[in-house]
Amino acid sequence: MHDKIYLTDDHEVSKQVVQSGNGPVPNPMECVEVHYEGYLAADGSKFDSSYSRNSPFKFILGEGKVISGWEIGIKTMQVGEVSEITCTSQYAYGKRGRPPIIPPNATLRFTIKLLSTKESINSPAYRVKVATNLKLKGNVLYTDDDLKNALSVYKQAKKYVEGLGDDDDGVSEDERKTSKLLVVSILANTGACYLKLKDWKNTIVSCEEVLKLDAWSVKAYYRLGQAYSEINDLEEAIRYLKLGLKSSHYMLYY
Repeated sequence: MHDKIYLTDDHEVSKQVVQSGNGPVPNPMECVEVHYEGYLAADGSKFDSSYSRNSPFKFILGEGKVISGWEIGIKTMQVGEVSEITCTSQYAYGKRGRPPIIPPNATLRFTIKLLSTKESINSPAYRVKVATNLKLKGNVLYTDDDLKNALSVYKQAKKYVEGLGDDDDGVSEDERKTSKLLVVSILANTGACYLKLKDWKNTIVSCEEVLKLDAWSVKAYYRLGQAYSEINDLEEAIRYLKLGLKSSHYMLYY
């Protein structure tokens, strides 16, 4: 058994590795599967066990559906690892406990084995992967001039990543940037479809959405110029074409 380490600055959550693992460490919002036994630290009595049910427990790491002591401890484990995680009531069931099983202010000790970790359908990585694949499918349909089906696929792709990370602490900065770039690309392709379909109104809507996220999108400016020209709003057409020219110069030199 390894030495005990503290996982929080207040020393309220500790971990002691019983058996080392050799698999990956779970990422936020991945689905983890564990076997565990739970004990009251005060007298060592067992209050719960997934082994007795012959059923591993699964949950999404970082979703807040388990006690924070688990969230803190399990995110440090490797697949295959067995560890003892001990947490005070502050990181478990608090002052009230969970009567009649967990008394008030109880410190708990868990023996946990991390069996697996995999992408959840709610994980940022999974959502980006699905959206990327859908976008590529839409691109093929666009190339084949199957524009209505391309639009349908692009709309599906956008739903997977739109707003990803806006209110989610489990999303990394890289994932936020990737999802934003993906949304911009999907919206730009949507605008291209509407332009080919001569749906000027929706071309304008899509391209204006692009510019809210990427103020230097040359394609969006030029497509807006085309769309406004087609509806005989020449003033707006010229304005957007000039902005597109300015943007292209900026992108060229910076």
